[in-house]
Amino acid sequence: MHEFVMETKCCTDIANLLLKKGTRLQFNVKPLGRHCEEDWDKESETFLRFLESA
Repeated sequence: MHEFVMETKCCTDIANLLLKKGTRLQFNVKPLGRHCEEDWDKESETFLRFLESA
C-alpha cells in the first residue's frame, strides 16, 4: 500500500474514534509533508483559523 494511503487511513481511523467521543477536530494530511517548522509555517493559517472558530 502506498505510504500516503496508509497515512490517510491512520488519520481517518483516529479521527473516527475521536468523533465518536464528541471531539471537534480537523486533520490535514500533506503528501510528503514533514514535521518541521518550515512546513508548519505554511499550514499555520489553516490551523489557527480552526482554533479561532472554537
